[in-house]
Amino acid sequence: MDRLDWVERAAIENLKEHAQNSDLLRKEVVTLLTLVLSGAGAALYFAAKETNLTEAAVVVSLWLFSIALLLSFNCLMFATFPAIWNEPKQLNQKQYDFEEVREEELLNIQERIELASDLNAKKSDWLNNCIFLACLTPGVALLTWFLFR
Repeated sequence: MDRLDWVERAAIENLKEHAQNSDLLRKEVVTLLTLVLSGAGAALYFAAKETNLTEAAVVVSLWLFSIALLLSFNCLMFATFPAIWNEPKQLNQKQYDFEEVREEELLNIQERIELASDLNAKKSDWLNNCIFLACLTPGVALLTWFLFR
């Protein structure tokens, strides 16, 4: 195996890892979204009952539905994730030397790796922020209860 073979394999493995990380992020988002929507629905149901906590339940429900929207729009909406392999018509450039095509494709893979890394970082940041916001839910409920009691 020559140096170019080794670099190509490492680059492809790197891009595959980013794709796997993207899948893991999506699973974590779906789990949190399920919990948040369940909590929002339960709070809305509780708000529908006549109690002294109706206002707090409404606010908590709206709070959790807002977090669900943030998760959906910033983490779950499908975006163009970079392909691991380039299209054959792009790779089969007969007018260029094979080694030149390979080296150019390595630059393309590097761009795709950077794009995948940026996409995962943004989604990860949004997921972390939404986790933090979900953890603030009891505080939102208490603050609302104090304001309306």
